[in-house]
Amino acid sequence: MAESIVNYVYHTKEIVLLDDASQNLLFSNDEYIKSKRSKSILCVPLINRDKLQGIIYFSNDLTSSAFTEQRLALLKMISGQIAISIENALFYTELENKVQQ
Repeated sequence: MAESIVNYVYHTKEIVLLDDASQNLLFSNDEYIKSKRSKSILCVPLINRDKLQGIIYFSNDLTSSAFTEQRLALLKMISGQIAISIENALFYTELENKVQQ
């Protein structure tokens, strides 16, 4: 996993979609991208109410432009629901712990 991309998404809460990661000036020095010769990378923040709940990272080392705008649109559509589900799971776990105490 390209840590520089995950860190970027973590700090900016922006989607990163790279058709050829080795050609991107911002991330081309990442050790993972250099060693794996990564082509397509998609990294999406899971956000609910302006709070980052997680990050989804996809990498394809064989094909450039593997992640299309249609696939990104679908992921954007479900990422909000994923973030809500994570928040709910954390809330219920916390609630269950309080009940046990």
